[in-house]
Amino acid sequence: MTSGPDFVTTNFTFFDCNTYSSCTQCVSSSFPCDWCVDGHRCTHDTAENCRNDILVTGVSRIGPSYRSGPGFCPTINATAGGSPEILVSSGMKKSIRVKVHIIGQFIVQTRFVCQFNIEGRVTSVNAQLLGDTIYCDTMEFLYTSRAPNITATFAVIWGGSKPLDNPDNVHVVIYRCRDMADNCGMCLALSEKYGCGWCQVSDRCEVKDQCDQGAGVWLNRNQTCPNPEVTDFEPQLGPWEGGTNITIKGINLGKTYPDIYGGVSVAGIPCEPYEQLYVKTKQIVCRVDGPGTNEPRRGPVIVRVEDFRGESKHNYEFVDPEITAISPKYGPRSGGTVLKITGRFMNAGSRIQAFIDDLPCEIISTKPEEALCVTSASDRQRSGKLRMKFDKGDRTFDKELFEYVEDPTIESAESGVAGQIKIPKGIPAGGIRISVSGKNLAYIQNPQMYVYYKDRMFGSQCVVLSNSNMACPSPSIIVQETLDAEHPLSLQYGFRMDNVTG
Repeated sequence: MTSGPDFVTTNFTFFDCNTYSSCTQCVSSSFPCDWCVDGHRCTHDTAENCRNDILVTGVSRIGPSYRSGPGFCPTINATAGGSPEILVSSGMKKSIRVKVHIIGQFIVQTRFVCQFNIEGRVTSVNAQLLGDTIYCDTMEFLYTSRAPNITATFAVIWGGSKPLDNPDNVHVVIYRCRDMADNCGMCLALSEKYGCGWCQVSDRCEVKDQCDQGAGVWLNRNQTCPNPEVTDFEPQLGPWEGGTNITIKGINLGKTYPDIYGGVSVAGIPCEPYEQLYVKTKQIVCRVDGPGTNEPRRGPVIVRVEDFRGESKHNYEFVDPEITAISPKYGPRSGGTVLKITGRFMNAGSRIQAFIDDLPCEIISTKPEEALCVTSASDRQRSGKLRMKFDKGDRTFDKELFEYVEDPTIESAESGVAGQIKIPKGIPAGGIRISVSGKNLAYIQNPQMYVYYKDRMFGSQCVVLSNSNMACPSPSIIVQETLDAEHPLSLQYGFRMDNVTG
């Protein structure tokens, strides 16, 4: 082993202060960078680059400093209202003003310009500095896109080309009231900051100065729209016992829940709104009680907002649902039978439920003369009555019972010539007849055969021939290898019989 000089390793960090284009970025850097105010540049060598200039030193600079950190940078601080957002209605002329923090008399004595970038077009106007506020000359703010509002960047330029820092991202939002709301209710419910109201002369949402040049009848957000409308409601019929939740949709349906509370009626009966389901101006969900007697009753949905009212074009009707038949009358104990319920007003109400005795039968569709439900499993064989609930109205069908029978079972499945080994066979294209024997097959509504190939299931629809026989075409599968009779694929297969698997 030879001896020699020791070697030492260390890390070198290279930085370039010139990459910072604003005073705030420069003096907040983790590197020893300083900002030359008049030179409008960031440097690490102030002796060379900031002679006779006002200097703001960086927070990472070691040693005493008269001005250190971003708090001494020439900046736009905020708008006169303290928000970084300046709102202007499109088409309006406005003078923008912002608070500024400026150091150096030479900046105060320079020319100021306000610069706006609207949809890529840069517009500049002269500005005046009075005290700590910059006042931009009046200009018209317009944009052409169909958006409800756009954001325009904003800068205050001094010395010809030097922007004041904008650390709070003060910007201009140009908006159109008419594109944010297309009816009076939505208009008056807009945020107060926009100053939008409903102009009855133009029949659209505008700021006051744009409503017939400020002379038109203009409703502010504390007033009430005069034309509530009920455009739709559902359901359109319910049981005479009541308890139905009615969803009402419309225009100008109040701005707050108290506006409509106590003002909703259905066929002349009060309908109590749910506060948590109220969508201001456009949706009310309310619960209506029944008339108390089984007598024909119908009438419009009415919404009153102060002295104004909106009325539906169609009537709501209280009805008497009636069950007349069920089919089928049998089903497997494991459930899954689609039960067809025939009757009158099977779609009445907002919540419809069905039961076999106390076992739920899940409603999957309703029409005026028919409802479909899927039976649930029973722990034993039984015969039960169909019972339905239409909101607060109960109906029981006594004429026929639904019977839960033992589940179907599969005893054998075969294909091919009689006398051969009873193994069902098929081809990739499918369609080979599979004869299936079992018990209680007649109670199956939707028999299917399935096979698994490479973790994927392929199925086919079977046909029930009798209580003990059904026929299934072999399922078609997509194979990726070559098959021949001497090397067949052995696949897992089975049968689905409603909620029963065999």
